[in-house]
Amino acid sequence: MIERLLTFPLDEGFLRRECPNCLREFKWFGAEAEGTPDEQPTPEVYYCPYCGRAAATGEWWTPEQLEIAQQTLAGLAHDHIAQTLGRAIRDNRDSWISFELRGQRPPSPAPITEPSDMVIVASPCHPFEPVKIDEAWDQDLHCLVCGTLFQLPPAEPPVGFQKSDRIRPDSRGRSAGP
Repeated sequence: MIERLLTFPLDEGFLRRECPNCLREFKWFGAEAEGTPDEQPTPEVYYCPYCGRAAATGEWWTPEQLEIAQQTLAGLAHDHIAQTLGRAIRDNRDSWISFELRGQRPPSPAPITEPSDMVIVASPCHPFEPVKIDEAWDQDLHCLVCGTLFQLPPAEPPVGFQKSDRIRPDSRGRSAGP
C-alpha cells in the first residue's frame, strides 16, 4: 500500500473547499477552534454555507487540490512500479527473460499558494466552526455543521462612521455623510 500525507496551504488556518453541489468556494477552519465543546463529535457530513446541501467530508475538494493529489499519486505509483520491477530484474539476472525500464517519472505538482481572501463568519448555533465566505455574498447562510439557515451579520461600518450613520450620495454622485 502506498500512503502519502498531502498538505495544502492555509489562509489564517482556513482551508479552501468547494461545494460539490453549487461549486462555490469557501473556507473552513482546519483546526479545533477556541470554545469547541470537548464532547463535540466529528461530523460525517458538512453543509455548504451557500446552498445548504450536505456532502460527506471527503467530497469538498477543489479542482486544484484534486489535480495536486492526482499528480502526486502518479509520481508515487511510478516510483513504486519502478522499484518493484527493478527488484524483479535484479532477482532474475540469470533468467532467459530480460527487462529494461523506460519512461520518466511524471512531474511533481507545482506548489499552490492560498490568498488571504474572503470574510470570516460564524453561525450562531456552532460558533466554534467558522467559515470564510465570498466578500460579495449578501444572502443568508447555512451552518457548516448542522445546515441551519442564519442571517449574515451586518457589515461593520467604514472607519470613522457610526452604525447610525447613513451614507448617501451628494449632488455630484459622491458619498457624503448625513
